[in-house]
Amino acid sequence: MDKLNSGYGAVDNNLPNNSVANENNTSEELSFAYPVAGNIYKVFSKDTPVFSNTLNEWRIHTGLDISAAEGTEVHACEKGTVTNVYSNASLGQTIEIYHENGVVTKYSNLANNVTVSKGDAVDKGELIGYIGRTSLVELADEPHLHLEFIVDGDAVNPLDYIQ
Repeated sequence: MDKLNSGYGAVDNNLPNNSVANENNTSEELSFAYPVAGNIYKVFSKDTPVFSNTLNEWRIHTGLDISAAEGTEVHACEKGTVTNVYSNASLGQTIEIYHENGVVTKYSNLANNVTVSKGDAVDKGELIGYIGRTSLVELADEPHLHLEFIVDGDAVNPLDYIQ
């Protein structure tokens, strides 16, 4: 599949979804970087199911899976505030970061030794955790980061923001 860049570089700010109105109705360019270098393992697919190797069934996939070795560092895509750190069977160890203007990034399938806590301010490129294998519904998949972008409460394709 597609090979991602090594991270932290600026994205094409001419993409329509990169420009997000802030509270003063002015446009602020958000420049999201890849949180980890690796291959796209599973694409975002909100409308068309993709196959789950673990569950042996077709399901929608509201994130982008980026393969990387266990223990690989995961970095914040953009500056923001950590709004939640939790673990559950579906997503595994997860960090959610609010980036203003209704944009939230969700980093899942992390190792349990995350480096941030709820309420922490993070900078773009800051270490937040490590690739793990904590998502029980993706155990048959190779190690990867499950990355979601949520804009105004709706899951959107991360590649619309970090190309």
